[in-house]
Amino acid sequence: MLAAQGQTPLGPMERLEGGAISTTIRFAVDTGQRYVAKCLRDGPPDLYEKEAAGLQALALPGCPRVPRVIAVEQTFLLMEDLGKGERKSTYWEEFGHQMAELHSHTSPTFGYAHDNYLGVMPQFNPQTDDGIAFYVETRIMRYVDAGLCSELLTPEDRRHIESYCAKLPDRVPSQRPALCHGDLWHGNVAITDEGDPAYLDPAVYYGWPEADLGMTTQYERFGDRFYDAYDEVGALEPGWRDRLELYHIKEWLSMVAHQGEGWNALIRLRAFLDKYA
Repeated sequence: MLAAQGQTPLGPMERLEGGAISTTIRFAVDTGQRYVAKCLRDGPPDLYEKEAAGLQALALPGCPRVPRVIAVEQTFLLMEDLGKGERKSTYWEEFGHQMAELHSHTSPTFGYAHDNYLGVMPQFNPQTDDGIAFYVETRIMRYVDAGLCSELLTPEDRRHIESYCAKLPDRVPSQRPALCHGDLWHGNVAITDEGDPAYLDPAVYYGWPEADLGMTTQYERFGDRFYDAYDEVGALEPGWRDRLELYHIKEWLSMVAHQGEGWNALIRLRAFLDKYA
């Protein structure tokens, strides 16, 4: 495609780390432009189509940067390269304000206009006005018999998951359906050449903003100023920072479904259930 536009790749391609599903490379062309390409040969046929739609949905004024989509096919997604700069001094403050702005985009219902993906597994987004039912059914219980969870979860694990779900209404406040990135761990966060916040690899839907922020504390916690800045313009119920860990269950279940016991996902899931079930 680039060759047809008179652009020729230059020099070696750089393999990028972070994702567990696609092969991701950065490369430049002779016109001076730089691109990032994600490639997966045996994934779902509409995987990158849905990812591209998610990036376009997040391209909103006042929100974190997303890469512009150049081309999308069944086996690859070609995007602009946002760069790899150094985090500027106000990075976390700006990121916190921008995430609050993202979450100010609301919907009458939870869910989304269509299903998409988290990893290579379908993310179901039925539209409903019941936030508890949406989270329990589509972000927790949907994984219990999916992928490797069906083989690895014991009857005791399943009882603990059900116990956690039964206690959830007493643990989380009512929240409006907010536009969510959907997979906001540190591996999907970027720094532009200018040092500004950006994010990648979304799994968008309208859901609880606290759940979206939960992943920012799951693997590598975001900078403290991020949370202070979000609080300055956000509209979450008091105590929200203390509740973020409650939402880690979705990611642990997704990791077990995808990776089994890899990355200690099953051990971490059980430790979470010991604490909260």
